[in-house]
Amino acid sequence: MVSDAAKFSLSLAVALVLARRTAKIALGRPWRIQNGPWRTDLSLSSAKLGMYRRASLARHSPLALRAEEALYFVAETDSAGNKLRRGCSYCVVGRDVDARWWSLAAYNKNRLIPNARNRYSYSGATVQRRADGGWIIRFSPREQSENWLPGAHEDGYLKLVLRCYGPSPQLLENPAAAMLPQILPGLCR
Repeated sequence: MVSDAAKFSLSLAVALVLARRTAKIALGRPWRIQNGPWRTDLSLSSAKLGMYRRASLARHSPLALRAEEALYFVAETDSAGNKLRRGCSYCVVGRDVDARWWSLAAYNKNRLIPNARNRYSYSGATVQRRADGGWIIRFSPREQSENWLPGAHEDGYLKLVLRCYGPSPQLLENPAAAMLPQILPGLCR
């Protein structure tokens, strides 16, 4: 026969496991809108969010502005759906996003990737453009000819963040249909 203390201990252990799994699901990444490899969420900083969404956003986007002020697109995969990896090269190919100002940066474990050039992002004001007005940002651990965003040499995963400040009404209304950059894979070491 099982004692009351053993039953209580087993019940407590099961409750803790279930609570941990529930919290992990509830506090997962908050993104709701998909556009190719890019994800975003228009509810950032909304007063209507419940406590679990607020906790998730506090963990993943602590300094997020309201969507009317800035849209944040995050990519953790390339345009073919493969996870973005440190030590690999990628070409981010695009045109200006429909916003007053934009920037693109790479993150390793939610931190900018340190590099000797102190180059952490490109924006509409700093990117070199092609003759047609488009641009290519080359993310790589190996030096590239133009618009080089230095990457990490060690293994692991990374993410790209495209910030759009002062997004247009069209971008706010339908971010899933916006013309966002493609992320094309290159060489991995």
